[in-house]
Amino acid sequence: MGAFGEGAGGVFLLPGLLTRPFAFLVICTMLMAMFFQPFDAALWTMLPALGFVRFGRHSLVLGSGRFGLDYLLSRGRAK
Repeated sequence: MGAFGEGAGGVFLLPGLLTRPFAFLVICTMLMAMFFQPFDAALWTMLPALGFVRFGRHSLVLGSGRFGLDYLLSRGRAK
């Protein structure tokens, strides 16, 4: 599940296709990566995962925007 969330999530988030479901998968995967890090190395080992959580949260709330495939496909369906 983690490999699917990371691999497919990155592929689908790049063009903005199915943004919100894959952003949720990326957030879940990165939260697991953060919480299962050894705490002896402090915050430095968690920073990459924290960055992806912030990106995923942004994509989950705002969606893909006007340049994503989600927007283009929904605009085509509305006509």
